[in-house]
Amino acid sequence: MQDIGGVSEDQARFQSDRYHAPFVSENGFLYLINDNEGDVDDAEDEGDLTGMGSTQQGSSTHSTGHAILSGPNPENSLFIDGMDLDEVSYRQLTGGDVLGLRQPTVTIPEFALDSDFFDFLYTVCENEEASLADRRNRTNFVETGQTKSTAYDAVESTTTTTSSSSSSSSSPGYFNESQYDSLSIREDILHIVENYRQRRQIIDDRRYCDNYAVDQSLIDKYGGQTEDDYMDRQGLIWKHGGQRSKVFTNRQNTFGSYTHMYRSIGAANKEVDYRLRPLKSTIFEFDKFYTLPKLKLVHFQLRNLMTSFNHREIYYASVQPDGGDYTGLMKLNTADGSLEVASTESGYLDDDDFKISMLTSSKDNYVAAGSFDGSMMVYFPHSGETQRYQISQETNRIINYVLASENPQFLTDLVIASNDKWISIFDLVKGKKTNKVKFDHPVNCIAENPNSCNELLLVGDSRESLIVDKRQSNNVPVYSFAHHHDYSFACDWNSNHLLATGNQDSTVRIYDDRSLSTPLSTVCGFYNGAVRNLKFSKGPKKFLSFAESIDNVYLIDLAKCQSSPKISLDSMALDPAYQLIDFFGKIGGLDFNAIDDGFGEELTIGISDKSVGGIMRYKLDEYSEASGAPAMDWI
Repeated sequence: MQDIGGVSEDQARFQSDRYHAPFVSENGFLYLINDNEGDVDDAEDEGDLTGMGSTQQGSSTHSTGHAILSGPNPENSLFIDGMDLDEVSYRQLTGGDVLGLRQPTVTIPEFALDSDFFDFLYTVCENEEASLADRRNRTNFVETGQTKSTAYDAVESTTTTTSSSSSSSSSPGYFNESQYDSLSIREDILHIVENYRQRRQIIDDRRYCDNYAVDQSLIDKYGGQTEDDYMDRQGLIWKHGGQRSKVFTNRQNTFGSYTHMYRSIGAANKEVDYRLRPLKSTIFEFDKFYTLPKLKLVHFQLRNLMTSFNHREIYYASVQPDGGDYTGLMKLNTADGSLEVASTESGYLDDDDFKISMLTSSKDNYVAAGSFDGSMMVYFPHSGETQRYQISQETNRIINYVLASENPQFLTDLVIASNDKWISIFDLVKGKKTNKVKFDHPVNCIAENPNSCNELLLVGDSRESLIVDKRQSNNVPVYSFAHHHDYSFACDWNSNHLLATGNQDSTVRIYDDRSLSTPLSTVCGFYNGAVRNLKFSKGPKKFLSFAESIDNVYLIDLAKCQSSPKISLDSMALDPAYQLIDFFGKIGGLDFNAIDDGFGEELTIGISDKSVGGIMRYKLDEYSEASGAPAMDWI
């Protein structure tokens, strides 16, 4: 994990006009150079979203990297290599040609943690305004230092008149494509904001919505009230299908995914077997979206902030009700949708230094939370007992990952990766470390071999993935392999000898653990976004789920996969059997859980967004054979 400072909400609201600076362009991408050569504090004081100097745990080092905008041809993107992130801002071009006719598009980078759904709408509106001829008269909704306003206030003053005229001419119950194209982005935003208010009223109304959760019955009930509007699985109300699709398209063009290595996404894309595009298919059925939980991300690369303890209880990291800077452990009761603070024993969660960096659980046993201060809290839900252990005293001591063993022999053993490059084996019974090994780089994720519990898969701030024996006292791997082009933040291992790694180069690589020289398959998502969450299912049916940094979770049916890919006419291998689950928000966690005595499976997704975030749950559709999921040869 790169040790870079957090980004405040004010930093996430930056001014497009301040970047009138020399730029270079190539293949539709614009890169503006900020000539501010001051220190990081100067960049932050100015509200520069790209001020990325390290402030965590007192470190003063900078981290170099690239905030690249996802696009259809990332291998053609131009990077300015070796520059600190506080020196470079990247924007995509929109409309016109390269020679001065295109206007720069403001992007929301992946590290803008406090930006939410409506910040994105502001940005889309700002980009639309920037394309107008009279830029001097436009309104800047995101200027730093202005009084914060609601999305409705930001839009209403300039859209009320046009909205009234356009809505009166709309044909009820019928969507005309040319009519939709004539609507301005401002009009769209006004409708979205108005419908968001209506969404809140519906969710608060017990006649329509039980336990502040959206389910299929609510969606069907609302859909029957009007032919014009419909409700999606987050409870957001849309005028028609085209409006939601257009917002996703704008969001894809506005999102910037962070990479560390030079042109890593472009290099990885040349090796992709399957690009998983938007597709209507059903493998898991939508169950519920719980709107009350508000997940709190504290580092844009660490996305394991939710764990499904069992079918009834989900634990997640959240800002405490008093609004303090620390994060607490919260519990969602899925039966009634209620929330409760999981533990306040001994004042651990009242400590401003305790910011949860990751969560995991030993199913129905305990929940473990790593912290930015190098400590680990272990909570036992059945007894209510809480224990806290200091794992690292180093300066760069963030807990990146904690692995809870699923092997019955090692249920009280935890494998802990901290950002100081140490891997520690911790025995909960003894309350101390039983082994520790230092590696050449920080480890970001760990997976256990289900068939040989002493073997661990390690991925981190390196192109290499390592297989090690946890009994060793040295860092010599049993095996190493390097097929990715950037740093990895996700990995998993299943009992069918498959292991998978997810990387900032936007790809997931799947291997047979008996032959690691070449991946069985390489896949990537629609956004070309960094893969920070990845899980194999635990039930009798075999699935792989991975998430891009925002909006998209993919579910692949491994049982329908065979040995060789089929190639389409454009030389891209045809997609395997998969399901796309899309929504608006940053991924805050991904977890499978066995249900129905092990015969069923559910997928739980944590979504971080101040306005539309929550926890979404899907259940295995037993009739998926007839659901329309395309079955293609691929592994």
